[in-house]
Amino acid sequence: GLSSSFYERKNPDLLFEITRMMPDVSFRLIGKGWENYARFEEMLRFGNLEYIQAKYHEYPRYYQDVNVFLSTAKLEGGPIPLIEAMMANCFPVASDTGFCPDIIKHGKNGFLFPADNPSVSEVCNLIERGFELSHFNIRDTVLDYTWDKFSSSITDLAKK
Repeated sequence: GLSSSFYERKNPDLLFEITRMMPDVSFRLIGKGWENYARFEEMLRFGNLEYIQAKYHEYPRYYQDVNVFLSTAKLEGGPIPLIEAMMANCFPVASDTGFCPDIIKHGKNGFLFPADNPSVSEVCNLIERGFELSHFNIRDTVLDYTWDKFSSSITDLAKK
């Protein structure tokens, strides 16, 4: 599963290659604007990508059917969808950008790969390994990252 609007920084070419190399894996892409990707129609023709344009409040129900969450971005400020997916117990496979290295402990609660020039075959391998480990309780590893905990920590800092 992926949760991302289309931007070049989301590394759509990597997603294209992954879906091409993994024809037996079903991918679910939740987001918007992907029809603007030059190779989007070709990627859809692989037959293993479901594209969903949903309202944000509907995203959690789509995460429920996802075993492995994929983030292919070259540059991130978050990604917040990583935390959302992990809260839904999705095993993450993500580029080492944004706060991913702060949340994912490689090999324990997810896998990281380099955002710069990632090996498509290595990312595919990590996805396969993610399916094998998707029975782990990933949710417990991100419980400290709820909005309630975040706001409470900010309030505590303000009181000091």
